[in-house]
Amino acid sequence: DYGNGTSFPWTYCSCGYYSCGTPSSYTGPSGDHTSGSGNYMFVESSSNYPNVGPYTLSTPEFDRCVGDVRFAYHMYGSSMGTFELEETTNGVDWTMIWNMTGDLSDIWHTASVIPSPYVIQVRWAAITGSNYQSDMAIDDTILFADYTCSLPTPAPTFSTMPTPLPV
Repeated sequence: DYGNGTSFPWTYCSCGYYSCGTPSSYTGPSGDHTSGSGNYMFVESSSNYPNVGPYTLSTPEFDRCVGDVRFAYHMYGSSMGTFELEETTNGVDWTMIWNMTGDLSDIWHTASVIPSPYVIQVRWAAITGSNYQSDMAIDDTILFADYTCSLPTPAPTFSTMPTPLPV
């Protein structure tokens, strides 16, 4: 949910029929994961270093447990920072469940991560490296529901104070 669940400086890159890349040299992808000419999201680190973040990109909260989380990621740059996947069961407290640090060369990689039980939301977090060559990107995100998991139903609350009758 780019509109509601991001923190600056995540940027949407729409390449169209031409390859594109991040504005900085020797960092970031030159095109998307699928075709090289599609769309992806990236963190531009040129004015956001050293070690700035986390910049987060969140899913909405789901009414079913989150199952397998699959995505492509790109971490090319001599001073690459850290990219994480975090989970929450309550929308407030976040726990890191996957991370990668350092230069992984100028290629896309894929990950498949199984969250803990009762997870209702995940987010990706990027922390820039020590200079401008730490642009990282994400593409082709897919989330699957865990139909073997049932979210707990909140217990009803009771008042010990009697409710007065209207006068």
